[in-house]
Amino acid sequence: MENNRKYERFEDFGRIECFDICPFPGTLNDISQTGMKVTFNSFVTIEMEEEYKVTVRIPKCYFSAIELVVTPVWAYEHNGTYQIGFSILHSAGATYLAEYLRNLQNEKEAELEDTEIFA
Repeated sequence: MENNRKYERFEDFGRIECFDICPFPGTLNDISQTGMKVTFNSFVTIEMEEEYKVTVRIPKCYFSAIELVVTPVWAYEHNGTYQIGFSILHSAGATYLAEYLRNLQNEKEAELEDTEIFA
């Protein structure tokens, strides 16, 4: 399957807090400049046409938290686990997210260079 995304998605681990959706934090699966996939291991209440404020906490990010406004694009439930794809809307935290994603891209490029050197 071809990936037609405009922005690269990075698999990363973090905690997503949005108490309007779920009383417990979700787990970040992947993230890009325009979207993210989150897994919640508890029941969620979600309205597909609503906007939500979320707090993204990523351990290797030097910002303590990134505040974003998102809207759900798709949701999937399987055996009590909920995966939700969010579109990231214009938010004050988008600048911090862009900086974090640039750092991830730089790390990825450095790893590729290391791999090429030792290949």
